[in-house]
Amino acid sequence: PRPDTPLPPDPPTNSKPTILIVGSTLLDRSIYIQQFPKSGSYHRTAPGSVGSTERAGGSAANTATILNHLRDAMVLQDGQDLSENEDEPAGYEEEELIQIRLATKIGDDDVADKIQNDLEDGGNGGIDLNHALFIRVEDTTSPLSTHFVSIPSTSSGTEPGKNMGPTSIHQPGTCGELTEEDVLNADLDEVFRNVMHLHTDSQHTAAALLLVREARRRGGISVSILANVDRGVMMDELIELSDVIFTDDDASYFTRKLNATTGQLSSGIGATNSHDVACPQTTTLEDMEVSVTS
Repeated sequence: PRPDTPLPPDPPTNSKPTILIVGSTLLDRSIYIQQFPKSGSYHRTAPGSVGSTERAGGSAANTATILNHLRDAMVLQDGQDLSENEDEPAGYEEEELIQIRLATKIGDDDVADKIQNDLEDGGNGGIDLNHALFIRVEDTTSPLSTHFVSIPSTSSGTEPGKNMGPTSIHQPGTCGELTEEDVLNADLDEVFRNVMHLHTDSQHTAAALLLVREARRRGGISVSILANVDRGVMMDELIELSDVIFTDDDASYFTRKLNATTGQLSSGIGATNSHDVACPQTTTLEDMEVSVTS
C-alpha cells in the first residue's frame, strides 16, 4: 500500500466462542497406599502405583479442564470432525476452536503456581485465565485437598489393585471465594467476551448469581448449574435462571424441594420462551426436568 494509506485495524485478539466456568479451584494431592496408616506408624506408597500425584482440581476447574481437552470434539464444533486422524474440514482454522474461560479465586503461594500452570497447560493452549475474575490474592494460601487412596495388596483379603475409595483431608486456604464485590469491580465486557455459555458449580454462590444475572441481561448466553448441594436461598434463583441442571440422586437441594408442600422449580429444559417452568409436587427426581449424574 501507499505510505499514506491507513492500515486496517488489528483483528480482535480473541474471537473464539467461549464457555465461561465459574466456581471452585484447588490442588488435588493423591497419595496411593495399601491401607490407611495408624497413628505413629510408617508406611510406603503402594507397590506398583505412581506413589502420589498433584494436579489442579475442584469442581469448576475439573469441568474447565475436561472441556478444554474436548475443544475439538464434534459436539463443540457443530458436528465437524476435527480429529487428528481425519482431514481438516473445509474452512477450518485453529482460531475457531472453543475457548474455555475460568472465573475463580486462589492464593499467591507455590500451590497457586502449580494450579495456574496446570490450568494453562504450561502455556500450550490451556484455559483462559487472562481476565479480571481469575484472581490471585496476595499473601494468602490456596485450597488444597489431600486424598489417601487405599490400593490393597494380595495378602489383604481384598481384590488386589482395587481402589477402596479415598480418605480426604481438605485445607480451605485463606484466599476466600469470589465475592459480589469482585464481580462489581470487574470489567464484565472482558469477562463475557464471546461467551455463549456459562456453567457454575454453585460454589462462590453470591458471585455466581451476579454473573448468571449478567448473562441473562446480555442475552444469547445459555446457563447450566451443578446443584448437588443446598447452598441456601440464592440457589433458588440460580435454578430459576438455568437452562440445564446437573445433580445426583440424593442432592440435598432437591431433597428439600421434594419435601416442600408446594413450590415451583425451573430447569429450563423443554422451555421455549420462558425460564419459569412450573413443576407440580413430585416424589421423584425424574419428574423434575433435570440431568441426573452419578
